[in-house]
Amino acid sequence: MIEFSIDNMKKIIPTILGDNADIYKDEFDDSSETIKDEIIGDSLFESISEDLTLQKKTERVIYLKTFLNRIPELDLVLTDAGFAVVGNKNYSPASRQRVDKLIEQIEKKYDNSIEKLYTYLEKTEKHHEKWKDSPAYSILSDVFIHTLNELKRHVSFSGSRAEFKMLRASMINYQKIYLEKIISTEYCEYLLKGKDLDDNDTEVLELCKFATANYVTTNTIEAEIYQARIKGLLNKADNYPIYKESELYAKLQVKPSVNLDKSVIGFG
Repeated sequence: MIEFSIDNMKKIIPTILGDNADIYKDEFDDSSETIKDEIIGDSLFESISEDLTLQKKTERVIYLKTFLNRIPELDLVLTDAGFAVVGNKNYSPASRQRVDKLIEQIEKKYDNSIEKLYTYLEKTEKHHEKWKDSPAYSILSDVFIHTLNELKRHVSFSGSRAEFKMLRASMINYQKIYLEKIISTEYCEYLLKGKDLDDNDTEVLELCKFATANYVTTNTIEAEIYQARIKGLLNKADNYPIYKESELYAKLQVKPSVNLDKSVIGFG
């Protein structure tokens, strides 16, 4: 478990000067639940103290999210006459522009910290059993592009993590409407699981990633080029047994019947 500490939070976010932990506690609890449900998973989160590196990376993400969610209300109080700004004779109120700049900086740190957490989880095999069996991982792994950094490795993209998350529905639609019609539903699911892939499978998987990345960033011509490359590989179906055993492949092998009845064709 991760316990809230105002001192630890101040180490990550030096902007915080006060020692009032109460104003962050509820938001910290909510942020912890979100990170557990969407990234870490219940089982791994409960045993997180067994890996100090994982704990520190997770704490950083939670504290940054806590602060981001709390910023809009930090200097506001509700009075009988409406909202007011808290006064302090030792400090001058920050301008809206400076607050917006702070939020932008914290958002970048938050995005970067999440990507580093994902990278650590991916490369630390001892956590894979707990992590990859969790609903949190299934949210991540049912599309070909898992993280913001992965999208940036496959295509030019300058958006934030929030903007990346908005592309998720488009990724799923692309898989259903286009990729599954090319590689089959069975082979698509097999590649997404990422287990026991040989070199041929890995090549198709990487092309699916490039196709998806280009499609969701509106580079449709490039996406079509990658689709054509995938089709070319699958012409050698013996190299892809999951695809060859699929319902789609079986349908593609059925040749349309040709009616040679001249009376029907209308010769003469």
